[in-house]
Amino acid sequence: MQHDKDDAEWECIGTSEPSKSADWGKVIGHGLRSAQFHSTLSGELMVCLAYYKEGLQCLKRGETLPDEDGESFASSSSSKMWLAAAEDFKALLHQGVAAAGVSGAVIDVVGRWKRRRLVLSRDFVKESLELEDGRKLIYKQPEGQFSNPNPSCEIHCLNWLCQEAKEAGKTVRGRKSPALLELHCGGGNNTVAMAPYFGEVTAVEINRQLAEAAEENLSMNQIKNTSVKRAASADMSAAAFAEYDVVMVDPPRVGLDADTRDLVAKFDQILYISCNPLALAHDLDCLGTGFEVVSLAIFDMFPYTSHAECAARIRRRRAEVRVAFDWAPALRRAMMLVLLAIGAFYGWWKKRTRRR
Repeated sequence: MQHDKDDAEWECIGTSEPSKSADWGKVIGHGLRSAQFHSTLSGELMVCLAYYKEGLQCLKRGETLPDEDGESFASSSSSKMWLAAAEDFKALLHQGVAAAGVSGAVIDVVGRWKRRRLVLSRDFVKESLELEDGRKLIYKQPEGQFSNPNPSCEIHCLNWLCQEAKEAGKTVRGRKSPALLELHCGGGNNTVAMAPYFGEVTAVEINRQLAEAAEENLSMNQIKNTSVKRAASADMSAAAFAEYDVVMVDPPRVGLDADTRDLVAKFDQILYISCNPLALAHDLDCLGTGFEVVSLAIFDMFPYTSHAECAARIRRRRAEVRVAFDWAPALRRAMMLVLLAIGAFYGWWKKRTRRR
């Protein structure tokens, strides 16, 4: 497609019906600010088109514009026109992926305005990932919510998590099956993979849509030992979850907040996924010398950027392993230097690529 200026007509180049493409192009292109593509390894594609409309900027919730002549935004004549144009756009996308040699693709289109949204078919995709333990996991990934952008690399991260979950469970004493508390569970990406390695799992997520997606993903994958609790991780009471043996955290880029860190520090076994090596180093430092990193993995989840995904299994140090010379401080310093070096390297690489 090509266009000139913000409100110019859009046209599709090289189609067999140029007049028809120009008609839907005018509708699809009017006010368009961005197009986001969400594809999966299983052959699904969702395109989200984001729009700017001046009249919506000061509109209060529940108010309508004069051109919204239906009972709702979705039933207005302008919305029906957009949905019809989106159908033509979807047909063109099918032609494109077929020309690229992809058959049987599932394609959906979503339009977004301020406080307005239109959906052609579905507002999600389903991803399929095969793990080393033989399982084929299915994930629903809703539009507008976080999902991992690199599924090929994510498979390696999930395999690592499953292996470390198994190792963490071996250290549990006095219980037949270990229990897991997962904080920041999102749509259940890690939850679904790890759940079979525990007797009981409680997954915590504050976002309503992600919590609902997590419940649906657990159901689709026939996981029955897990419950999803919608709450902030910092609001969790340490006493309420004293029966859990392992805690799993996958915090935002800034790392753990102080309250969540205090809760995590009460566990003997910690699984930590971090998209910021510096935040991980800070949280390890806050945990103190009473903990040690027993496994560390680095995943290039975001190629050609300054970001790296780090995964660590951390455990409380046992008094009986201490000897005359305490190696823990030296090992901790070495681990900190490794994480700081990773952060510094990616920062340098980002500046270098920007200069180009």
